[in-house]
This record gives sequence, structure tokens and C-alpha cells, in this order.
Amino acid sequence: MLKMLTAPLALAVSTPALAAPAPDNCPAGKLQRVRVSEIVPGGSLAGFREAFADHARWYAAHGYTADRLTFSPVLRESGKGRGAGLRVVTIHTGVSNVPRDKQDAAWKAFAAKYKANSRIVSTTLTCMA
Repeated sequence: MLKMLTAPLALAVSTPALAAPAPDNCPAGKLQRVRVSEIVPGGSLAGFREAFADHARWYAAHGYTADRLTFSPVLRESGKGRGAGLRVVTIHTGVSNVPRDKQDAAWKAFAAKYKANSRIVSTTLTCMA
């Protein structure tokens, strides 16, 4: 199931402050951060979804209008290093850099919720065609 949110949103899972500036060869608004996260023992997909929703609301409420977010559970995966837990893919398009001084208590709460429910398996920066 792919969940696409159309309101202005952004994503960063356990380390949301690590937004990178757009590379010179990627036009503004085309940069994407693709993350694979795994639900940890004691965590849940429901908890991850709550963190995702809280994060999306935070970005929308704080004026990050160019950022978009998608979320999808992984149905099938190949390659080495496959863990036993459920994995999800999140795609953050727009990739705004939120300064640390803007990361308030609500930011810290959704980041903690992500951390309680998941671990980042991989992070990839891409440029949409």
C-alpha cells in the first residue's frame, strides 16, 4: 500500500536534522531522500505511522511548503543484509534543511517516536528526472 500525502510535508526518520543542500546538478525541488527503515523489536508499524503523521503535521504547520512525503511498506526485497523485521520506504521530496534552532519539542517528540519504532537501514539522495 502506497501512502501519498499531498499537503506540504517532509520526511526524515531517526536523524531528521541531516538534510543536505541540493547538489549543483540537481534543480531546486528535485532532490529526494529515499530511506529504508526497519521496524525494531518492541516497535510497531502503527508507531512508525504515528511518527510519520506527526512529522508531516510539523512540516505543514511550520511552512515548509515545497516538501512532500510518501510512505510505503516494503513488499519484497532482494540482496544481502535483509533483516527479519518489516521494512518501510519513505521518500522526502524537496529536502528542506531545518536548522537545529527550529527543532522544537514537537520535532523532538516525533524523532523520538521514529527511534522507538524503527532504525534506518539506508539513506540515498537522488535527483528526480
